Amino acid sequence: MRTIYGLVDPRTDAVRYVGMTRNVSQRRSAHAWDAAHGSAEAANAKVAWLAELHAAGLKAGFIVLELIPLDADWREVERRWIASMPDLVNGSRGGDGNDGGGGEHPNMATLRMSAGLALRIAAFAKKQSCTFSDALRRLVIAGLAVEEART
Repeated sequence: MRTIYGLVDPRTDAVRYVGMTRNVSQRRSAHAWDAAHGSAEAANAKVAWLAELHAAGLKAGFIVLELIPLDADWREVERRWIASMPDLVNGSRGGDGNDGGGGEHPNMATLRMSAGLALRIAAFAKKQSCTFSDALRRLVIAGLAVEEART
């Protein structure tokens, strides 16, 4: 599985970066390294934002936006998520990176979504007659479903 994820600003609960990975733990570690070793003057807007948070003693939250089978077009899914969210620090419209490396997708506990949040999203999906991923996307865009799982 591939994971489309968002990095969340703890000051506003807004998703500020959308990315894709096949190894959530490794990718979270890479973002934490960027935060600790980057600078607010970095040419890369994502690194500058993460460094700004780090300097303020804050960490970006991590939220899983969508899980994608290996045989599906992750690039299009990432582009859709990026296009649907305002004020991102992404350097592109998405889908132009590599496939995030190898490795197995971690178990669902690693994704840091509480059972309560998952049940609320599932109930919303049923009420809206849509998939869990579509319900999650709608709630995240509306700013209603961000559960901070600090990196």
